[in-house]
Amino acid sequence: MPITHNEILTIINCLDSSKSSGAHNIPAKFIKLSANVIAPIICDLYNYSITSGVFPDLLKLAYVIPVHKNGPKEICNNYTLLSPFAKIFEKCLYNELKKFFSSFQLLNKQQFGLGQNHNTSLAVSSICIAFVQCLDEGKIACSIFLDLAKAFDTVGHTILLRKLERYRVEGLPLQLIKSYLTNRYQKTVVDSLKSNEKLVTCGVPQGSTVGPFYF
Repeated sequence: MPITHNEILTIINCLDSSKSSGAHNIPAKFIKLSANVIAPIICDLYNYSITSGVFPDLLKLAYVIPVHKNGPKEICNNYTLLSPFAKIFEKCLYNELKKFFSSFQLLNKQQFGLGQNHNTSLAVSSICIAFVQCLDEGKIACSIFLDLAKAFDTVGHTILLRKLERYRVEGLPLQLIKSYLTNRYQKTVVDSLKSNEKLVTCGVPQGSTVGPFYF
């Protein structure tokens, strides 16, 4: 379905004005103030991208900011800054993907955090219920938790596209997602210094709206 002006306006109004402006140095606050003027324009551009199956290369550049929290000084956490215009487009794509997967009930019931009314709090509740049932039956209950470091960076593009195709995401939508994943570049920024661009060949962008869904 084509993106509407009202959908764009709703997403823009939900932008966090305190977030960084990203690679294009256009603050979210400015985008929100000019929403009524720019919404029809970017709506047409996004719809053109959808009908052509091409995610604009200008929206793929990301800045990576190393931030030290604790421990050795040489160990830093990385924060990825994306263009607000990229985030708006990603939100549109995420909404359509979520509707598609929900309407055909493609998400596993044990997948929390993405389904409608199926948040991560329910994951905690389900574990508690399972433990109580085991205790009531005189059984021993145990659980194993895994924390994947740099999880988003491990997503293989070929595997992701193949899985989406198995879920009947095909044609132009699949071509658009492939375009979104490929030819992405990032720069590391420390203070006012910027590195050369580096091609990203694996993973989904951290800080993106649609990244968690792809993961």
